[in-house]
Amino acid sequence: MVQLAALLLGFPAGYFIRNQRVALVAMGVLLTALLAAQTIAVGHDDRIDAIYWVIQAVTYAVAAGLVVWGHHASANRRAATQHPVATRR
Repeated sequence: MVQLAALLLGFPAGYFIRNQRVALVAMGVLLTALLAAQTIAVGHDDRIDAIYWVIQAVTYAVAAGLVVWGHHASANRRAATQHPVATRR
């Protein structure tokens, strides 16, 4: 659940939210809420292996990378549309 949200929402969050820090915090809050729900759902027998937490840490890192990538893509697109290249005739 958390991995799907990170993959589907990471890049768009960075692309559409102009402030990179706000986008990172928004993704962090969303993933933390989903992680809490997911942990309750899968941890019903009180036994969660350490690999579960490693996978969640990697998921947060990938989501942060997608947010940063989306922010840079958005900034580059905005810069390109604000200063169009002059063509010679």
